[in-house]
Amino acid sequence: MPRILLPLLALIAAPASAQTEAVPSPYAFGYNYDGAAVYDAERGVVVMHNTERARGSGAGTVMMEWDGAAWRAIDATFLFSGEMVYDARRQRAVLHSQFGTHEWDGVDWIQRSPGGSGPVDRVDPAMAFDAGRGVAVLFGGRALGPGGELQDTWEWDGVAGTWRRVATTAAPPPRSEHVMTYDPVRGKVLLFGGRRGAALLGDTWEYDGAQSMWRQVATGGPSPRDDAALTYDSARGRAILYGGSGGLRDTWEWQSATAEWHLVPTTRDPGARSRMVMAFDAARGTSVLFGGLFFNDPGYADTWVFDGSDWQLAAENGSPPRGLARSVAYDRARDVAVLFTRRLSTGIGETWEWGRGWRQRDVGSGPPGNGTVQLAWDERRQRVVAAAYESGMAIEVWEWDGSARVWRQVPAASPPPPPRGAFGWCAEPGSGRVLLFGGVGVIASSRRNDTWAWDGASRTWTQLTPVDVPPPRWSPALAADVVRDRVVMYSGATSSLGGPVDTWEWDGANWQQATPAIQPPGAPQPTAAFDVARRRTVVHAPWRGGTGEFWEWDGVEWRQRAASLPNQAAPTMVYDAASREVVVLSLGPASNLATDLYRPVQPARYDAFGSGCVGTGVMPTLGSRPWSHPWLGEVFTARVEGIPFGHAALMMTGGSRTQWGPIGLPFSLAVIGIPDCSLLISPDIVQVLPAAVAGTAEWTATIPPITTLLGQVAFQQGLVLDPGASGPPRGAATNGARLLIGGH
Repeated sequence: MPRILLPLLALIAAPASAQTEAVPSPYAFGYNYDGAAVYDAERGVVVMHNTERARGSGAGTVMMEWDGAAWRAIDATFLFSGEMVYDARRQRAVLHSQFGTHEWDGVDWIQRSPGGSGPVDRVDPAMAFDAGRGVAVLFGGRALGPGGELQDTWEWDGVAGTWRRVATTAAPPPRSEHVMTYDPVRGKVLLFGGRRGAALLGDTWEYDGAQSMWRQVATGGPSPRDDAALTYDSARGRAILYGGSGGLRDTWEWQSATAEWHLVPTTRDPGARSRMVMAFDAARGTSVLFGGLFFNDPGYADTWVFDGSDWQLAAENGSPPRGLARSVAYDRARDVAVLFTRRLSTGIGETWEWGRGWRQRDVGSGPPGNGTVQLAWDERRQRVVAAAYESGMAIEVWEWDGSARVWRQVPAASPPPPPRGAFGWCAEPGSGRVLLFGGVGVIASSRRNDTWAWDGASRTWTQLTPVDVPPPRWSPALAADVVRDRVVMYSGATSSLGGPVDTWEWDGANWQQATPAIQPPGAPQPTAAFDVARRRTVVHAPWRGGTGEFWEWDGVEWRQRAASLPNQAAPTMVYDAASREVVVLSLGPASNLATDLYRPVQPARYDAFGSGCVGTGVMPTLGSRPWSHPWLGEVFTARVEGIPFGHAALMMTGGSRTQWGPIGLPFSLAVIGIPDCSLLISPDIVQVLPAAVAGTAEWTATIPPITTLLGQVAFQQGLVLDPGASGPPRGAATNGARLLIGGH
């Protein structure tokens, strides 16, 4: 890394330790309440910041996005819960709590005002964004300490980054746990309900910010309540209110034209609940409701959508059952992990998908019987493919159609491998085939060590004839190293006590035994996954007499990691490319599968934000080279692509994406003759990149192995200029990128 950048990085963020962790997933059993959700118009998703209380664990906050089909969790800086609105003028979500005011830019939180400034001495206020005036409005809440409910009004100016208290003409009575939204038809902020002490409120008020005036507009309508959900349906010009404390499950509309509430008769509803979050999804024209509480119930983790006439359950959270024949593979085309298992109580196959949370997708259509089922990714067919064996039967091949949510058997055009169970099954990087190795026949002594390849395009089996062959075994741990184009195999079983302690690699034609200085202890049922972001094969197993350790293979040596899990039985793993974590499934103590996450404590990331602009007919983009991440002690490479022939490329690196000296960001570059382009980051360092090759120029930096650099952040943006242009400069700018230094 250029030396000039190191002092800059040292000023940006706090250090962290370089290690991995294995933790229970909060998304498998979690339930949520006390959060907030807004619609991000720039990116077309609902953004939720929520208090997540995983069953059996403590509370934390998670950032999630709803794309109309599923929620996805986002790695983000931890912030305490607060009130959130979407600033349409700055295209940022704004979160305010007693710990300060922050903006969400689609990648992470940026602090705009410190803790202790603005209306911070309270809990349970309400906030809405006044789009007509470009300010967020906050009202009331309950004072921390003595004082009870409040009735003051505050406004947040996102451009100036300041709060101001507004001296209003009249005001609603003091209250907390009320709800607010902006009514664009009437140009007013709408407030409903809440509580004052033990008394529930059912009045409706409007705030006219231009006149600094509150006015009560209705006393009828919904019954008095607190902790309801309120959002504005911009497609239909009505505010939608649902539920609240006390077992309420009614749906109401505020009709802007008449300033009246109307009860909406529905055939279905989310049930009685309070403290849920709700936002209007403008891209899909529905109000999205998530989570909440019902009296002393542990809470909800489901998602409902309201289309203006009725409610529909859109997604449920849950966890797969304990079962037999479990296997999991990652669907690269759809960015979900696919799990096949057979429920112990019924023996029926079930298919679940993981996307930072489990969703049941199918029951009963998969491979029959109770034998071996192994899943892998078929690159040629772009499908998850299963090899299934039932005692005495031939090996069958099945494909999972994730769009139709159904399994289909694939008739083979050539004879399959001899019958066997507990075989290894793994995608072969570089070829698009799927590799089958070893297994055990009808009797346990018939251990196998033959190698076969399945070609999904031609639907044919081929027995391969490598020069070197690993010893026979069943249940080996296989992983596809897509960086080095190798299949890595570790250990396996030759008896119930374990098997060979060895490491082999398949290069597409032959097996080669590795000779590392140390190896993990042998285990009868190891499992492996390739961590793409960290370029390592991860092995995990319930080692006999100990805890479930994690070991990593970098192609040369094994390294034991500090992370471990309780010695849970029969684990299986998959790498989740969307979240860059290894998902570990095992037979935990409960009736469901235990879901754990193996990941670096401090991940390395290079995330795009904002958008570029079109120059001479092309919009250049900024990203990282494949497999390259800003890890401590490694070389990192970023790329500017889409550079027209003869143009020069610059890389700008800085410590801020909100301010460059006195200039607020983003900043229009029209002032220097580059219209429709914005400066997204502070250009503290500007470097000329090497001449572009095939439209691509690269920026390379060696990140020193200095622990204090862990967790530090920098921002980058590329500029593409036409050096031959006469007059003002001509060119284009790329999107921005946030560089976060991580440690393995």
